[in-house]
Amino acid sequence: MMKQLHKNLRALRKFRGLKQKAMADRLKLSDHAYANIETGKTDIQLSRLEEIAQILGVEVVDLFKSDQDSLLRSAVSSSHIASHNHAANYVHQINSLCTTLPSLEQELATIRGVLEEKNKENAYLKEMIKWMKQKV
Repeated sequence: MMKQLHKNLRALRKFRGLKQKAMADRLKLSDHAYANIETGKTDIQLSRLEEIAQILGVEVVDLFKSDQDSLLRSAVSSSHIASHNHAANYVHQINSLCTTLPSLEQELATIRGVLEEKNKENAYLKEMIKWMKQKV
């Protein structure tokens, strides 16, 4: 069972396109320490296994599946669920931005008006300075 776990860790990591170094970095481990986990040279704690499962996008029980096709189907399925959740989140963010946009456009128009007035004042002051220099 443990041998299968280690094979599955490697298969899922490769399936996700991750290098051992990337896994080690995400887990805040040395490259060597992660390699020892994946090869079975180090015992793995449940909390660490939960972190690895989360990174790989599967449930902890999926890591023990004896059928790698089933394992990879679980990984793909969880990816689709995550993609759907991300899409729903993006739709919510877009709707929120669309609600906020009109007030931001109004604020921008106000700021542009103020800026135009300040530019007119600056031009007037420059003319005044020019006039005063001519008088001196």
